[in-house]
Amino acid sequence: RHAANQPDIKLGSARADLVAVLDELSAWPLPAFPIDGDDVIAAGMKPGPRIGEVLAKVRAKWVASEFVATESELREFLVDAIADVEGRTANAGVPSSKARK
Repeated sequence: RHAANQPDIKLGSARADLVAVLDELSAWPLPAFPIDGDDVIAAGMKPGPRIGEVLAKVRAKWVASEFVATESELREFLVDAIADVEGRTANAGVPSSKARK
């Protein structure tokens, strides 16, 4: 009969461990993304729907850094993200050299 009770003991212990981990995680501060649409506009992009695309690129960079990229580093990357998005916007509808052949 003791062996029959063993899974219940393990399950209860696993639940207690999970609750302890979740309690610890809930105490951690959530990182705040330091860049917003106003920053994108201040960096030279015109207001419009492409700002969201730029922010998504910068946020992806921040996530890839495991949230340790500084605001300054993200602002540097912001310039590249704007150039990338505006470059694709400027070439939209223009066939590539492969498409013309």
